[in-house]
Amino acid sequence: SFSLVIVAIIILLIKGIAAPLFFSRFITREQRELRAETYLNLPVTLGVMLGLMMFVRSSYLAPLLAFFPANNMAMTLVISGIFISLLLVVNRRGVLAQLIGILSFENGLVAFSTLTGTIHSYIIEAWILLDILLWIIIAIILSRFVHDHFGTHDTRKMSILKQ
Repeated sequence: SFSLVIVAIIILLIKGIAAPLFFSRFITREQRELRAETYLNLPVTLGVMLGLMMFVRSSYLAPLLAFFPANNMAMTLVISGIFISLLLVVNRRGVLAQLIGILSFENGLVAFSTLTGTIHSYIIEAWILLDILLWIIIAIILSRFVHDHFGTHDTRKMSILKQ
C-alpha cells in the first residue's frame, strides 16, 4: 500500500542518511578515541565468521530453512548476518563499535521478519521507525555516559568501576 511505501522511504532516509550523519557528527564533535580493535585477531575472526555461516547451512538449522524454500539462500544470508552481528558486538573492544553491531543485529531481525512473509501494517512500520530513532538517541547517550564515567570507549579499561 501507499502508506507502507512512505514509511519504508522514511526508514531508508533515517537508516541510510540520518543515522550515519548523526554518528559521524557525534564522532567529530566529541572527538572521542574510536578504535576498531577486536579481542580476536583477523584470521581467527574470519574463521569464526566462516564457522557461523557453515553452522547456518548445516543440518542443525535445516528445519528452520525448510519453512522458506523460496527464500532459502536469502534466509541463510540473513541468519548468518544476525550471527555475525552478534559476533561484532562480542568481539569489538570499543563501545561505539558494539553499538553499531547492535544496530546491525536489529537490521538483520527486520530483514528476517520481512523474508518470513509476515504482514506489516503501516502502524508497525511507524513503530519500527520510532524504535530506530530511540535506539540512536539511547546509543549516543550511553556512549557519552560510558566515556564520562570511564574516560574511554575501550572495554578493556572498564574492568574497574569509578565512584
